[in-house]
Amino acid sequence: MQKHYNLLLAGLLTLFLLGCNTPPPSSETNTAEIIDDPIHVLGRKPIESRKTTDIYAYMNAPIKEGRSSIYCASFQLAWDVLRDEVLKEDPKIIDAPEWVEYLNASSAKGVIDSAHFVARAGITKGSVSDIVNTTLQEQFGMSYTNTRMDAVSNLPKLYAFGYLKKSMKYAGGFGYSGGVRFQDEYVPSFGWKKILEATKGHETSLSIYDYQHDNDFIVKLHTKMGEGEIILAKVPPKTDLKSTYESVMKRCKAENESFVRTGDVFKVPYLNFCVMENFPELRGRKLLNDQVKNSQIEDVLQLMLFSMDDDGVAVKAFTLIAGYAAEEAEVRPKEERKLVFDKPYLLILKEKASQNPYFLMWVGSSEFMSRGE
Repeated sequence: MQKHYNLLLAGLLTLFLLGCNTPPPSSETNTAEIIDDPIHVLGRKPIESRKTTDIYAYMNAPIKEGRSSIYCASFQLAWDVLRDEVLKEDPKIIDAPEWVEYLNASSAKGVIDSAHFVARAGITKGSVSDIVNTTLQEQFGMSYTNTRMDAVSNLPKLYAFGYLKKSMKYAGGFGYSGGVRFQDEYVPSFGWKKILEATKGHETSLSIYDYQHDNDFIVKLHTKMGEGEIILAKVPPKTDLKSTYESVMKRCKAENESFVRTGDVFKVPYLNFCVMENFPELRGRKLLNDQVKNSQIEDVLQLMLFSMDDDGVAVKAFTLIAGYAAEEAEVRPKEERKLVFDKPYLLILKEKASQNPYFLMWVGSSEFMSRGE
């Protein structure tokens, strides 16, 4: 059984990475071994061994000193359809990790426009890979030729997956600003060096919220055609991503808004990564729900591709939860301000109309601060 799912995951990993057109990172250290030739030809493969970055399936993820924490809604999207369309109730998992409670109490409904994501769940005796591939083709026009998708048996398979893809271009123009010393490491950055004369163009590029001092402020980068919101918050963190996000959003009020002025400096590090997480604490766990009683979660996979440069932001994320089903079921200050992100900060991507974000990252380390090539 496990062999079949290893083949499935290898195929799905290849499928995802074929859609990653972001340049390769500048460093090849700590990368995963090549799973299939297309990944090697692509020149981009996920980092398997991360030094100072943690990936979480839930928004209540802890913030730890000296480390980065990443949350993306693709996992919650997959969890939602598993709960709402297959189980018709919260997943009941034997010896589940504590964070399953957060997933059961949450929902990704409305966090991202339907044009930018797809999520499906069900039980099938056929190929899960074919279902994923067909769905992505219909939603995003993707087309792949891959003979190494899953070799399947006739056992019914339980699956849930979520995929999101969104890119945003800045409304204003930024450029390479040299670099910034983030913590103790010098990393490349974009933005503006000291503004000699503030113009309307600067005003349309970004807004500043609730500036307290150079180590406590929030910046919202304006996007073309209002594609969404990109928020950077260099603030004292709370204990977790969700509470830090909520605290930041309370400060983003119209009365707290200001704009860049002559003498201001704006610098933010480039970010560029492709990562994978398997969530071993969830694998091998059995479900107790009546619809799929004694079914076992064989594999869990999340892939994330992210880039932030002087042109805009792009994120792709894919989550798969799969296992064998035991039985089938129906399916404003006056001083010159230095808006320099040289210390840990919160990065938020969200739709304007959504209360919750679809991507959160507490940037607590310089890992993944790269321009690419």
